[in-house]
Amino acid sequence: MAVRPTNIQQFAVRFAALQDLRHRADYNPAAVLEYAAAHQSVESAAKSIRLFEEASAAEQAAFAAWVLLAARRS
Repeated sequence: MAVRPTNIQQFAVRFAALQDLRHRADYNPAAVLEYAAAHQSVESAAKSIRLFEEASAAEQAAFAAWVLLAARRS
């Protein structure tokens, strides 16, 4: 039986993908984003927020700590 990812795991995957898109949009002057792709990104962000809100407080705190520690390493 396959294990279903938790809300926070799904959120983390979306978070990384959306962060990559934001970096490309912000820092790559040659980047082109079509309306449909931008709309899909906004929908993905909204779904990500819902996933985060549905995660337990402990999972939310663990994710926040992971992001802070990852930022310090870079």
